[in-house]
Amino acid sequence: MSSTFNGKELQKAGNSGLSAEIIGPLLTVMLLFMIELLTSNWLAIHNPAPLYITAVVYSAFKGGLRSGLVSALITVLYASYYFSEPGQYLVYSIRNEQDLVIIALIAPTIAVLVGILSHRNRKAQEVANTNAILNTQLKERKWAEENIKKQKIYFQKLFENSPEGIIIIDENDVIQDANRSFLTMFGYKYQEVVGNNVNKLIVPKGMEDEASELTSRVSKEDLVVQNETLRRRKDGSLLNVSILGSPIRAKGDKKEVYGIYRDISEQKRSEDALRQSEEKYRTIIETIEDGFFETNLEGEFVYINQALAEITGYKREVLIGMAHYRYTDEENAAKVIKTFVKVYETGIPELGVEWEIIRNNGDKRYVEASVSLKRDLAGKPEGFRGIVRDVTERRVAANQIRESLREKEVLLTEIHHRVKNNMAVISSLLSMQSDYVTDDNYKALFRESENRIRSMAMIHEKLYQNETFSSIEFGAYTRELAESLAESLSRGNSGINVSVEAEEVYLDMITAVPCGLILNEVLTNCFKHAFNGRKTGEIIVSLTTAGDQITLAVTDNGIGLPTQEEIAAKSSLGMTLISGLSAQLGADMAFKSKKGTTFMLTFKKKAINELLHQDQITKGEKIGYYG
Repeated sequence: MSSTFNGKELQKAGNSGLSAEIIGPLLTVMLLFMIELLTSNWLAIHNPAPLYITAVVYSAFKGGLRSGLVSALITVLYASYYFSEPGQYLVYSIRNEQDLVIIALIAPTIAVLVGILSHRNRKAQEVANTNAILNTQLKERKWAEENIKKQKIYFQKLFENSPEGIIIIDENDVIQDANRSFLTMFGYKYQEVVGNNVNKLIVPKGMEDEASELTSRVSKEDLVVQNETLRRRKDGSLLNVSILGSPIRAKGDKKEVYGIYRDISEQKRSEDALRQSEEKYRTIIETIEDGFFETNLEGEFVYINQALAEITGYKREVLIGMAHYRYTDEENAAKVIKTFVKVYETGIPELGVEWEIIRNNGDKRYVEASVSLKRDLAGKPEGFRGIVRDVTERRVAANQIRESLREKEVLLTEIHHRVKNNMAVISSLLSMQSDYVTDDNYKALFRESENRIRSMAMIHEKLYQNETFSSIEFGAYTRELAESLAESLSRGNSGINVSVEAEEVYLDMITAVPCGLILNEVLTNCFKHAFNGRKTGEIIVSLTTAGDQITLAVTDNGIGLPTQEEIAAKSSLGMTLISGLSAQLGADMAFKSKKGTTFMLTFKKKAINELLHQDQITKGEKIGYYG
């Protein structure tokens, strides 16, 4: 919107009036020319005076007084020509002379009258237009004043409610105004700051020149200046602040400075903490024995610690810009590149990756590395970082340990094989000796001892046949032992059937030997006593697990157990072994006699190891193979 009636509008109005003054006479000429044509050729008009007067009226009305007079003059000149006698210019008949005089008097008079009226009409229109323009200007000015008032209110609200301290100072550093945040920041009241020199209020001792230079640069050089510095609170404490100074024009040529203060104490503390953390981080990185590296996305080192330089044999400045794959052979370089690509694609760190490097002196070393993706603040990958450890000695030691283990495995295999063979020899000797025994009771004792030795020998046989010497699969052992005892003890009584239902259970040797002996004693008792007077019978052996609980059960359909008194009176070696070995295992032992006999042994896999460790087995109870 325009706020003034400027020269262009006046020029436009003038041009409009000038155009009307020119158009009026031109139209008069054209009208007279048409009258000439009409009267001479087509119409018989004897007195065209009304038409002349019409042209003058129109010209004066449209172009004003001057235009009307020009038109009247043209009309009179044309009428003097028109009313002349044919062939005699300015010679008139009496009638024509009268008409000419009338036209000569009326035309100017009408031009003057109409021109005056037209002039008044135009002036009235101009006044109306001027009033309209003035009204528009007044509205625009009022809108502008209201807008300025609103902006002033907005600025004042912003000034007062800004979270940052704001002051306005003059060229002499005297505070003209201050907002609440500034007063709160420095601990002053409003009347304590306004009218006082800002440097005397908040500038620490010794920093006056720095503060004056800051104000001078803003006010005299018209610069917007930002600076981080210290300022003093009313209580004397120092405050880290960021100051933004901006020049503003006051009334006339007077300059003022707009100062914005931001408390950056917390930011400075965070920066100091971060700096200390980085220094601590760098110190740790530089003192660890493992190599540390950071690379760009191309895998080229941008930072390494001294340990990595020592591992590779290169100086740190040489390694910067070098990639891992440049100090190894082609095969290991491909492995390194594959590792970095995988970390980049998945974002998941790769741990414990080993490859061979070639040191600066040509020596080959083995390293183990962990590589992770390094991201910028926006989470975008910008490189890699990781730890490198020289594991050459560890690999050598591991190889030596593996070789030693292989040697020990061979030795253990040979030992178990020899123990098994020696037990087989003892068993054979007992068998041969029993051939010279005529008493059936003694012969039975020899056979029982022979079976006990065979049950232990079978465990050693299983161990040296196994891939590991730590345990055997006791289910398979149970089936073989049952078959062996059935073959040995059912001589002349082949009607006794033995069946085994055994799960796959692995027991260590210290548990397997007592279990084997117990199973041997229980099966021996079944064959000897369960089927007296009978030629047929059935024995069922089961081995089951439930969590860490193992249950070994032997059930027969024989004659059942004698009374407790009879069992106590007999007190055989077999029952002594069963009781002692059960205690050694820490097992629960139970006998049930109903339509035959059921023996049940329940124990935990690690019970024997726990008992041995706690030394809870008495000397009398240590009667097993390792008792």
